[in-house]
Amino acid sequence: MGITRSGRVYENPAATDRGKAPAAETEAIPGVPPTPPKKGTSPDRIEETINSIFSNTISFSNDELPSEGCVHSRALHIVCKCNNHIVGRVMIDNGSALNVCPMTTLKQMNVDLNRVHPSKTAVRAFDGSRREVNGEIDLLIDVGPCSFSVTFQVLDIPNAFSLLLGRPWIHLAGAILSSLHQKLKFIVEERIITCLEEPGPIYFGEELNEDSQVLEIEESLRRLEDRQLTSLEPTEQINEVVKQINASFLEVCNYSEWVANIVPVEKKDGRVRVCVDYRDLNKASPKDNFPLPHIDVLVDNTARHTQFSFMDDFSGYNQIRMVEEDKIKTTFTTMWGTFCYRVMPFGLKNAGATYQRVMVTLFHDMMHKEIEVYVDDMIAKSREGADHLVNLELLFDRLKKYKLQLNPTKCTFDARSGKLLGFVVNERGIEVDPHKVKAIRELPPPSSIRE
Repeated sequence: MGITRSGRVYENPAATDRGKAPAAETEAIPGVPPTPPKKGTSPDRIEETINSIFSNTISFSNDELPSEGCVHSRALHIVCKCNNHIVGRVMIDNGSALNVCPMTTLKQMNVDLNRVHPSKTAVRAFDGSRREVNGEIDLLIDVGPCSFSVTFQVLDIPNAFSLLLGRPWIHLAGAILSSLHQKLKFIVEERIITCLEEPGPIYFGEELNEDSQVLEIEESLRRLEDRQLTSLEPTEQINEVVKQINASFLEVCNYSEWVANIVPVEKKDGRVRVCVDYRDLNKASPKDNFPLPHIDVLVDNTARHTQFSFMDDFSGYNQIRMVEEDKIKTTFTTMWGTFCYRVMPFGLKNAGATYQRVMVTLFHDMMHKEIEVYVDDMIAKSREGADHLVNLELLFDRLKKYKLQLNPTKCTFDARSGKLLGFVVNERGIEVDPHKVKAIRELPPPSSIRE
């Protein structure tokens, strides 16, 4: 028996558990609806709820939407690795019943075309038109940390994408994609792997040195804005970055106050040089007033010799180490992370003066005698054939002593004439470079009084 605060008497049934509050049976009050009994949650229901929260269930939330929200209509492209190449513009298309590889992609990845074998698959476009299939090929691709053996249909089509992964691969990987969220997710060993839109997660493995401190780069830290990327551009950029990491030129750098943008510049031979926009850093740096050689003096000293050898230092600036506390100032951002230079990079205001100071320090006793030096260009000269071999031997001994390397593809030995800083030098003296005046020579004669 018990009594409430209002004076009502109630009867307490036997409680089965002392830890639970006893159920109360109260008398109904006229005009007041009865209070519904509280619904309890069973232990099984609680366990089920917890398991559903912590289970590997793939889902997408509004927090994962891209910066523009739901207004975009982009297809989903990711980055993968294939045949030791980082491949960009890999389209994920659940509307395609095939995995497609353009012929141009195979050529760019240097894949042996003899691996392409005949295919019995008929390919039809959305409009029902039939497309000719060059064959099919089995390629090993890395998506995130996982490797997949994928059979691609090889087509000679415009390079709208580098690779297309259709339903065969999507079902093989058990992947769930959302073009709205620009993400691809699949489960590996009870862990959800998320691939972001290109630029997305790129995993490096055995190609990098252990000292590079780059074992895995999972997502970009900054997007390049106002720039249209082609399908080859990301591949070329990351290949150049990986090459510099392998050469111990770069290391990962985080939380730097100085961050510059990367500017890929195409060389004359078609390769890509990774340049960095250091304009802000250069504005804050004091100028090194170490003088560069006067071009006219250098050309005069080189001319009227009988034999020349023109040499170029291999990645000349990169042969000088950065001071430890200044490395972080060279930090630059890419689509795959932020890096800083362990060696002196191109683009710094004082890089030329610093390199010239080094060359003068190392070769001061040979300059204006056996050799001439203009930053990373070196010219060995002699008036007699026997003297030229002696001069080259002295120069090579000095290079070997200080561990300087030359670029053999840009070296010319035992020449009778050659181009130097826009001029042609030979035994006769100094001549105009024909390439420099080609436009003037080929200029058509005036055809009117006004011209």
